[in-house]
Amino acid sequence: NFKVLSLCFHSAFSGSAHVTLDGRPLHSLRVADLKAALEERGLPKSGQKNALIKRLKGVIHVFYIYTFSLSFTLIYTNMKY
Repeated sequence: NFKVLSLCFHSAFSGSAHVTLDGRPLHSLRVADLKAALEERGLPKSGQKNALIKRLKGVIHVFYIYTFSLSFTLIYTNMKY
């Protein structure tokens, strides 16, 4: 039952990315839901709602940056010159 974090990718690097958990904006979730999502990912679940949201956003930004970097590297290395 791993909850899905998603990101509106076009704004991933603008600092205002729209991060959702199972299609729901993080700010609309209850603190208990945010803590459960953090616990599922092995992350600390202490703090106020804004801190929990920031922690989850950090996870998804790192994931997308890694995925984007890996995709670009794979495309670049497979290019024919």
